[in-house]
Amino acid sequence: WKWDKKIIFKNIKRKRVRYFILLFLYDIFLYRYDEFIYFIDKNTFYLDKIAIICYIYIKYIIWIFVKEMIKGWSIMKNGLVLVGEPMGLLIAQTEGSLNNVSSYDLAVAGAEFNVAIGTARLEHKVTYMTKLGDDPFGKRITTVLKDNKIGDEFISFSKERATGFMLKGRTSVGDPEIFYFRKNSAASTLNEDDVEKIDLSNYGYIHLTGILPALSEDTKKATFSLIKKAKKQGLF
Repeated sequence: WKWDKKIIFKNIKRKRVRYFILLFLYDIFLYRYDEFIYFIDKNTFYLDKIAIICYIYIKYIIWIFVKEMIKGWSIMKNGLVLVGEPMGLLIAQTEGSLNNVSSYDLAVAGAEFNVAIGTARLEHKVTYMTKLGDDPFGKRITTVLKDNKIGDEFISFSKERATGFMLKGRTSVGDPEIFYFRKNSAASTLNEDDVEKIDLSNYGYIHLTGILPALSEDTKKATFSLIKKAKKQGLF
């Protein structure tokens, strides 16, 4: 498992107060002063606060590292399922308004797709669930997934609907211009029947955002059905 230092230290900062209190109380109630406090003034019974803080601080850092390592090992062992709508991404090669741009670079976009790529690069087992159109954008997406060692066994295709895509401008100042072509996309037809067909038994974690349930009434129902199924099969 590869360390993600930013995530680990972010967790340390967020959980600092809680771990400090819990570990301090833990040592007090187990009468373990003699194990970590070597600077006690027996005449006045004052404790060296620096020694206490240093000990507890190091102790909870080690605890968080171990916890994160176990979590990472669990993901690598059980695997992660990402659910969402990956889209074709056309990035302008030159600056300017999108209606004036005549050449684009082709890529793939999607919030969950980005998470899948990052997780796969950390050498975890990852697969993606979505519905794509039987078109060049859909085929491009599956190619990129395979190139990044991301599973596609939960991907289905629609012959009636197209894969969503978006245009992204290029700019050196401020945010780039963006325009979506995703209304009535293939992903918006993902439904409860699609959820019923998949087998989650080889995975331990599932990740999704609010994007999928917002696409359509079908995807909303599918999302809640998927959450229930994942919970029933013990996924986190």
